[in-house]
Amino acid sequence: MEIKWSDQLSIDGGLLDEEHKAMIQKTNMFLKMGKTFDSADQARQFLIGLKEHLAIHTAHEEEYLQQIDFPDLQQHSKSHEKLNVEMDALLQLLDRVKFYDLTEINRRTAHFFSHFLVGHFLNEDMKMKAYSAAHRKAQDAEQDPEHDITYI
Repeated sequence: MEIKWSDQLSIDGGLLDEEHKAMIQKTNMFLKMGKTFDSADQARQFLIGLKEHLAIHTAHEEEYLQQIDFPDLQQHSKSHEKLNVEMDALLQLLDRVKFYDLTEINRRTAHFFSHFLVGHFLNEDMKMKAYSAAHRKAQDAEQDPEHDITYI
């Protein structure tokens, strides 16, 4: 299984999109490497890195949503909390896994990323896409020099 970036997932054409692309890339790396991990600890370290990246990204995303005065910020924050809870559950599972169960970790991680993370991109993040576009259009209008002209 491989998750592919699509321009349809684009939110801001900037930092958030780059972070989404990086998460997809890291997820795909995990899914490929999952078959070759030498230990549960190796898998855990990789997932911890993903979790840290997710935490940085969700902070950036929530900051951006505050800047554009997104009306569903509180609900969006809750969806980030759910992602975090799911990621913690994967890490806890790794604490209990035996080496031969790494295939199960790989399967559950694939499910997490395809269901929860990509689901978040497609559902929650798409809600802010139109709002973000309207915000950028308003900013562009404010920066347009003809916007400041007063006609008599």
